[in-house]
Amino acid sequence: MRRAGLVRLLAATSIAPALSVRTQPVRAAVEPIQLVCVPTEDMTDLYYAVKTGMMARSGLDVTLVFASSGAAATAADVAGTYQIAKTSLLALFSAHLQDIPLIVIAPHILNEAENPQSLLQVAPDSPFKTGSDQNGKTIGVPSLGDFNTVATRAWVDKTGGDWRSLKFVEIPNSALEAAIAAHRIDAAILQTPQLDISLQTGTTKTLAYANAAISPRFILGAYVARRDWTVSDAAGLQRHHRAHVPGARDPRAGIPVRR
Repeated sequence: MRRAGLVRLLAATSIAPALSVRTQPVRAAVEPIQLVCVPTEDMTDLYYAVKTGMMARSGLDVTLVFASSGAAATAADVAGTYQIAKTSLLALFSAHLQDIPLIVIAPHILNEAENPQSLLQVAPDSPFKTGSDQNGKTIGVPSLGDFNTVATRAWVDKTGGDWRSLKFVEIPNSALEAAIAAHRIDAAILQTPQLDISLQTGTTKTLAYANAAISPRFILGAYVARRDWTVSDAAGLQRHHRAHVPGARDPRAGIPVRR
C-alpha cells in the first residue's frame, strides 16, 4: 500500500539538482525505497517531497541515489539494486525489445521548444553554426547510444551534416561543461542545472536546440520499476491508488508499450 503513495507523489510532481537525502522516519512502519536517477533540475519537486517529510508521512523512507546516466539507472533497477529508476524512454524501449519486464509508474519531463531543459552547447570561441560544421567532430554524451546521441545525430543530419562522421565519447553529465570549455570535446547537450550555470558564467554557448530535430514536443523520460516489485503488494497498491487518484487506472498495469 505504501508503494502506491510513492506512485501518487511521483505522478503529481515533475522533479533538479539535489543532495542525496534520506527522510527521517516519522512512524515505526516505514518502507525503505531507493530511487536511482541523474540529478537534474526537473527533480526539484521530488526532492522537496523527500526533504519536507511528505514521503515519510506516506509511510515511505526514500533515498535518492545518483547515477551517471539514465541507462546506468535503468540497468541498476533491472538488476534489482534499486526499486525505481528515472530514465529516458529510449532506455525503457530498449528494455521492452529485450523482453525485460519494466513498466512506467509515472511519466516525466515534457520536452518542449518553448521551455527547453537541454541544449546543444559548444565552446564560446567555437565557429560552428550548422550540422555540416560538426562533421568528424567529437561529441560528449552521458551514455553511448543514449537520447542525447540520437538528438545530436538527428540535428546534424537535418542541418546539412552526416551523423555517421560523428565521434561520441562517454562523459558524465556533471563533467560535460568542463570538457567543452577545455576543448576536449567539440560539443555536447547540457541539461539543467549545468546548462543554466554554464550560460550564466559564459563557459559555453548554444549551438542549437537539438531535441527539436526529433519533435517540438514529446515526453522524454519516465519513472520505471520492475513489474514484480509493483505487484508484490498488489491489493494494497490498488486500493491506495484508487483512494488518492479517483478514476485512475490500476498502477500495476503501468503504461503499455505496443510492439
